[in-house]
Amino acid sequence: MAECARDELVLEELRAGQVTDLVPVAALHAAESHFGGRDTFDMDGFVRTWQSVLEDGAGRVMVVRSGGDVVAGFAGVVAPDFMTGALTGTEMFFVVHPAWRGRGLGMTLFEDFESWAVGEGAEFIKTSWRHATMPEYIRDSYARRGYVPSETTYWRAVNESDS
Repeated sequence: MAECARDELVLEELRAGQVTDLVPVAALHAAESHFGGRDTFDMDGFVRTWQSVLEDGAGRVMVVRSGGDVVAGFAGVVAPDFMTGALTGTEMFFVVHPAWRGRGLGMTLFEDFESWAVGEGAEFIKTSWRHATMPEYIRDSYARRGYVPSETTYWRAVNESDS
């Protein structure tokens, strides 16, 4: 385990078999996940999916703990991009508890992800942020690190009447 900037904070990589540690990450993520205008986050599905990813060695989940409690989490994969074929490090989720934001935890997680992705051979690194939940300074942070906007995604809930 590597120490973060603050002595009481610990940066830790989750391993296969640490499914209980995925639950607090899922809870943090669920609090701000509103896709298509509705609350559709499936905590059990999130935990099952990431446990499978960890067991298969297909990605990486990092957490920051304070006094044993998970206060932030980040997950990514390195795989060929489906449009270009280039080996790409892709952020899959990134969450910091609201009470812990603005303290550099997110950047610590992000820098760790960048280093890991480069070490895994990534040619590109892709990340995203939700317009509704992230402050504008995040966009500036990415720009200072050399990231450029490439797309905006739109979500729409599909109702039974759409069938």
